[in-house]
Amino acid sequence: MTSKEFIAWAQGYYGNYPEGQKKDIWQYIKNLSQDYLDALKDVLMRTHESQWGRPPDIATMERCYPEAKQIMDRPKLSTLLEEPDREEVYASFKEFKPEAQSLGINTEQDGWIVRAIIELSKKHTASGVPS
Repeated sequence: MTSKEFIAWAQGYYGNYPEGQKKDIWQYIKNLSQDYLDALKDVLMRTHESQWGRPPDIATMERCYPEAKQIMDRPKLSTLLEEPDREEVYASFKEFKPEAQSLGINTEQDGWIVRAIIELSKKHTASGVPS
């Protein structure tokens, strides 16, 4: 979220900033990254009560910094789900092929990878530990 979106959210969620705080709040958040503002919003929603109709001030946002930074630094699901590099996958299968062949699996047939995984899981399950 942008700085403007963050201020609009904070005022819509908690109440308007007093005139004396508006300039200071803007100076504080205007150069923060969008990822950080998203994380800060997440922390504030869980920690800053809205019962008094006061939006979070700079001191409150500063107290949220450690947790917001931690959230921001987590890998995003979209990053975790990116398509793997085809060359890396191919290299991994090349390394896996001799192990599959040692299990008596014909690596020239379709589905050899699945059969190898099944055989390896049986082997691991039977012994309780990898051999």
